[in-house]
Order: sequence, then C-alpha cells, then structure tokens
Amino acid sequence: MWNLATLSTSPFTTERYDLMKQQFNITDDQLSINGVLKIHPDFRIIAIGEPPALQTGVNWMSPEVLSLFIFHEAHALSKHEEMHIITSQCGVIQKPLHQIIDLAHILPHILRRNPDPALRNLSGHLSTRQLLRIASRMAKFPTDDAYDTIEATFMMKFLPSLTREALERTVQNLGINSNDRSQLEEPLKYGVVDGVLTIGGTTARVYRADNTTKVPNILFYDVPQHLHLMERLLQDFQLGQHLFLVGNQGVGKNKIADRFLELLNRPREYIQLHRDTTVQTLTVQPTIKDGILIHEDSPLVRAIKNGHVLVVDEADKAPTHVTCILKTLVESGQMILSDGRRIVTSLPQNVPDPANYILTHPEFRIIVLANRPGFPFLGNDFFGALGDLFSSHAVDNPTRKSEINMLKQYGPDVPEGMIRNKDVSSPKHGKIDPKNDPHVGGNTWAGGTGGRDTAGLGGKGGPYRLDAGHPVHQLSDAEKAAVPEHVLKAAREMGKKAFQEKLKEIGMSGYDATLYTAFSRAVSKQVQSLRVILGSLQAKNKERQWSRHQTTGELDDIKLIDGILGEKNIFRRRKEQEPELGTPQMKPKFFRVVVDVSGSMYRFNSYDGRLDRELEAVVLVMEAFEGFEDKIVYDIIGHSGDTDKIEFVRRKEPPKNNKERLDILRVMHAHSQYCWQGDHTLEATKLAVEELAQEDCDEAIVVVLSDANLQRYGISPTKLGSLLTSHEKVKAYTIFIGGLGDQAERLTQQLPAGHAFICIDLQTLPQILKQIFSSSVITS
Repeated sequence: MWNLATLSTSPFTTERYDLMKQQFNITDDQLSINGVLKIHPDFRIIAIGEPPALQTGVNWMSPEVLSLFIFHEAHALSKHEEMHIITSQCGVIQKPLHQIIDLAHILPHILRRNPDPALRNLSGHLSTRQLLRIASRMAKFPTDDAYDTIEATFMMKFLPSLTREALERTVQNLGINSNDRSQLEEPLKYGVVDGVLTIGGTTARVYRADNTTKVPNILFYDVPQHLHLMERLLQDFQLGQHLFLVGNQGVGKNKIADRFLELLNRPREYIQLHRDTTVQTLTVQPTIKDGILIHEDSPLVRAIKNGHVLVVDEADKAPTHVTCILKTLVESGQMILSDGRRIVTSLPQNVPDPANYILTHPEFRIIVLANRPGFPFLGNDFFGALGDLFSSHAVDNPTRKSEINMLKQYGPDVPEGMIRNKDVSSPKHGKIDPKNDPHVGGNTWAGGTGGRDTAGLGGKGGPYRLDAGHPVHQLSDAEKAAVPEHVLKAAREMGKKAFQEKLKEIGMSGYDATLYTAFSRAVSKQVQSLRVILGSLQAKNKERQWSRHQTTGELDDIKLIDGILGEKNIFRRRKEQEPELGTPQMKPKFFRVVVDVSGSMYRFNSYDGRLDRELEAVVLVMEAFEGFEDKIVYDIIGHSGDTDKIEFVRRKEPPKNNKERLDILRVMHAHSQYCWQGDHTLEATKLAVEELAQEDCDEAIVVVLSDANLQRYGISPTKLGSLLTSHEKVKAYTIFIGGLGDQAERLTQQLPAGHAFICIDLQTLPQILKQIFSSSVITS
C-alpha cells in the first residue's frame, strides 16, 4: 500500500502512475501537487562513454549499469573513412596531413601493448575532431609543418622524457622530422594600419568594440618568440577556434593573452578557477545589492551575450567535471545554465518564453590558460579531458635571445655587454642564514637558488653546489654560458680548494674521489631533477575528512548563499578519500631498492655494463634522497645466490658523505664478484613487499633492479608479476638492466602493465627511476 503523504517528488512509470490514480481515486493535479509525476511513454536515455580503463582497476561498467542499458559499440573510423570526411570538408589532402593521418592510425597499434600508461593514452589525441581542425588550418595556412603540428597536438614539450622519446621515434620512423627552430628567433613585423592588424604574414581586421573599457591595456615588451606565437593565435582566431595556452608558471600566459586581445581591440571577460569552483559559480554569481540577495550573470554568460573573449585562468585547478560543462558550449554553442536558462546558437521556432534563451554571439571566443599537465603542478588534466576541443599552444620560457631583447627594451640605457653577462663579479661562499630562509637570486646568501657568485643551486658564477633544502630556481644554460672566463676560472680554483679540504675532512684520497666522481657525474642532472620531485612529495594515505558539495549530510556553512539560490549540493559528509593536492605528510614514505648483486651481474658487466648501471642508480638514490629524511625513509637491500637480504643501506642510517657512499659501491661490486652462483629475485621481492606492507607509512614503494637472466634459474614471469601486485599498499616495480638477446623485452610483455621497465642504454636508468617517482607523486 502506498501512503500519499510519504511520497517525495519523483517520476513514475505509466503503469504505476495509473495504478496510483485508481487506488487513491485522485486527479492528475492532485498527484502533481504531491510531487508525483508521470513519465512520458516516449522518454528515453541515450548515454555515451569511453571503455573502462581496466589497467587502472576502475570499471564503471558495473553489473547494475549493464542491466540498465542496451549497449552498442561505436567503432573507430577507418583511414579511408576519415580521409573521405576530411576531403569532403577541407579539400585535397597534402603530404603533411597525409603523414599525420598515417600516424593517427599507426599509433594505436604500436602503443596498445606498451607498458607505459602515459604512452598508451597518446593514441587518443589524434581524434577525428582533431584531424578536421588540423586539416582546416592546413587548408587555410599551408605553411604548417607536420612535426610542429604533432608537437602541439600531443604537447610533446610536457610529456615525460621516456614517453616523449618513444613518440619521437615513432614519428621519425614515418619520415616526419623536426625543423630548424632558429626562425622563431628572427624579428617579426607587426602593427595596426588602417584598422588592419598584421603579425608576420597574417592579417586580420581590428574589432570595433562597443565597450573599450574591457579591452586590455598592459605594459608588454614584444619579443620575437612571443610574436611568432601570437601569429599562430591570430590564424586560429580567423578559423573560429577557441584557444588553449599551456605552460609553466611565470612564462607569461596571461600577458600574451592580454597583449593579443589588445592588438585585436577585443573586450575581455576574466574568470579564475580554483578547486572549489562549482558548475553554479561558473555560470551564476551571487551578490547582494541594497540588502537584497540576487544573482548576476557570470563572466562566461556576459561574454556569450556580448561577443567578448572569455579568459579562463588556472583551468587546471578546477575539478574536471566542472570544466567539462564547457564541452557542449565549445562544441555546439549550447549549454543549460544552473538557473534553467539555455544558451543556443539560434532560437527554436514557437518559443513560449524567449527570455529563457540566450543567443551565442558569433564573435564569442574562449582563451583557456593552464599550467602544464603533470608534475610539479599536480592540477587536473584539463588537456586530457577537453584538449581536442581547443587549438592548443605550448608557451615556453623565453630563449636567451628573447630575454636579452626584452631586457634591452626594459633598460634601453644599459650596455648590451652588461645585459649579456648580467652582474656576476667574483665567486664566494656567501653568508650563512641562521634561519635558513629560502633565497632566490642575488649574491649574498649561501645555499640560495638561481643567484650568482655564491655557493648554491641553479645559479651561475658560484664556486660549488650547496643544497639548503629549498625548491630550486634554475637559470638557463645560456645564462650560465655567458659568465666571463675570468669569473669561471676563479670559481673553479675556489671549488678545487674547497674539495681538497672536504677530502681531508672525511678521510678520502684523491683516487677515491676520482673513482666516486665517475659514478656521480653520470647522474648529476638526474639527481637535481629527482630532488625537485622529492621536494614536492605530498600525502597519499587515505584519511576520513570532510567531503563538500554533497546532496545529503551536514549543512555546509559556506554554502548557505548557494542554498538560498537553489543549489542542491550544499551538504558535507565525513568519508575516507584521497588527500587534497598539497596536503602535508603526517607519516614518512618508505622506499626500498632491491639490487641484484648475483654473479651474473659481474659476469656480464663487460658485455652490457649492467653492474655499472646498477651502481649509478644506487648513487642516484643516495645523493637525491639526502636531506629528505623527514619525508621519505629508504633502504637498499641486495640479493644474490648466497641470500635474499643483504643490507647495504640500513633504514634511517643513510651514508653521510661521498666516502661512505663509495664504500657501499665497493661492497656491492665485491659481493657480485665473490658470491656463490644462484638467484633469489623472487624471495627478495616477496620479502621487500611483505616487510613494507607491515609498516605504518604514508606510502610504500619497492623498486627491484635485476638482469633478465631469470629463465636460467626457473623463475616464472607470472610468479614475479603476482609478487609485484601482491599487496595494494605497496607499489612495486622491476627494472631489467641487462639481458641476452630479447630476454628483457619478452619478460616485460609478460609482466603487469606499468610495473616493468627495460634499461639497456646507460643514460636511461636514472630517467626511469625519475618516472617512477613522478608517477608516485601524480597518481594514487
């Protein structure tokens, strides 16, 4: 029996609705007053989605979802079908576009079985929509180059190094090579004459703005690098494209966007997103006027109405489900606002209430600004979710030539020689800051970064490196190369003297120092990169905390105004969830390196250098982890034919200087030379995972270094793979640093995706370790 008083507002099927009318003997109006609605018999739901990414362990196609829908698979278009669509819309396909289409259809087959998830995801970037955009641009501006287009489409500048190298090899195998970039340094003519803007070889008529107060008017020093970028932006604007500018913080994304709009005389609306941005705040702004709470149109709606350019800043900070509401707006010019109004490109016929419709102005454009995806900004992947809807452009740091050009405009009376050499004088240790505050630039404090003359990191003209535990601000190689020779000579002499004093202090001979330097120098750049990553480690341990924007739970005080305006998601609940980005660690992370010091490492070292590579990896870990003891605790455990656990570096007892590090390398080398034959890879891996799984830590990571000579000892890849994934608390990886023939390749294909790497090139092992640490920071 139904109780009409207890029914909440909800729709009912036709059968249940008619049965209710008959049982209660009431009318449609009475049911409607009580919140009971009848579902129209023609009502249907069409849902679209991407296949679940099973390798991530997340499957949205649950049994409940499978029972609700009839599923149909939409196959990818064939090469012939895509070429037919492109030809019918954009005309004849030229060679550069042919090469890109070939890449679009070859790439999925090459990457499908690749263990690197970042590399597998690349195959989706050359969608049909993206190919049509590229084709329309090449038809209008045939000077576009295939490699440049691919570089912008995949944001190759911001890919992890191993992923970028694999993509570049695939591109080069198709005969697509990079061009000389020196032309980007050449001056570019630009200006406005008779209402026409010209940048390089591209022209466009200047906009006649009704509201000139919203046209940006900024101080901007034009440099060739930025002008070449603005020419490409101007070309995209003429094609009706929305723009997406991606780059590191401080490279000038906002300045470039404002200068571009200033030259075009285009009014600008501005909105800055953050992690608490909601769909409602993106479309409606609550405000109080004369003591009355009202809601006004957001900058987004105003730009749509008036044909202004909306600049969306910090787009990577907002949740992806919020920014995805821009998808239908950019794609079709339509969107439903939170107050019920509809944005449309044209009014439907016989509209009962035209006030509920907002026409999209034909001049409306969006410029989205975001930090590059991934580490160290750790924002949401706006590019991955909506990248193919926009014309994307990478904004680089200014080159040395562009920086000099900019400084000459800023200080026209400063001699160019002084600008080129900056203001290095003579090397010195620098003052010791008793508070150990971070110092960026300048030439006063020891341990600063990005400065000059003093001992520190990332600067120029200093006598030696000195790490005070702060984030590194790195000067460019070009700036360092501009230091005068007499300053470099003085710095080298001072560095040598300090080095000899340090050797005496730790009891290390000159021969020992030379021997250790041979290992240390090979990974010096990777050590600095890894230290930057370690400096940004954040909490990963799941904890119960407040989850906002919920439909049920405890009323959230900060959402009261939103509730008055009709927002439903105004509650908060305590639940276990991933920590927010930037949350400080309350517990240390545990990291264990399991090294192979079996006899085969020594035996085949002369064949492929596997033992030398392993020793370099150990140096990388020991040097990079120094100073991060409060964040991460590590140990280095070895295995051989003798045993499954040899403690080379004990937990909380890391080596304090180069002599102690060299002693560890010597013990590892000697053990590999004199140990009994055999292998304990499985036993050592199992022990490492089990021991770290018992620790109370924020995160546990195990990296197993081994050669691929497992078949000789009857070790099954299936067994090793099950050990790597045996405990959800421990992230375990294996790196094969040697093998005969294709041993390593065959093993990697049989191990869980993303848990196995191959290192045959001497230079790639530190990069692989860096990628493992980076993925630990970015994903959880």
